[in-house]
Amino acid sequence: MPKRAKAEKEKKRRTVAKAAIAGKGTKVVAKEAGCSVRHVQRLQAEPETQFLITEALAPQRDELRKLATQVISAIGGALKATKTDKADHAARLRAVARYNDVVELAQGKVSEANEQGPMKVTWEEFCLMYKARKVTTNE
Repeated sequence: MPKRAKAEKEKKRRTVAKAAIAGKGTKVVAKEAGCSVRHVQRLQAEPETQFLITEALAPQRDELRKLATQVISAIGGALKATKTDKADHAARLRAVARYNDVVELAQGKVSEANEQGPMKVTWEEFCLMYKARKVTTNE
């Protein structure tokens, strides 16, 4: 493989790795990288890309461990949620699902990203994530 083609593939690999961490869909990533959806899927599955993702998330492993207890309590709260709850239980469960995606990426597992494009966050979800971040950083 010529040097230029190899450098271009590595650039696409880095784009795919960043997008996987950000939770972007494969169609969006394909547009960003300038390649087909199938090529993005192949790059996601390659060990080199998984290594990049795992290493990028390595500094956050301790924070992910701390968030695990909050995720478990969020699931419990969502199961007990009523219409009078200030926090929307669906927003809690979406945050838990995103946490699961990030943990899988940190472990080096390939997960098919959301096909609807970038992750959308409601105001309630943002507030919950912000509150969770404040609690974990104060410990």
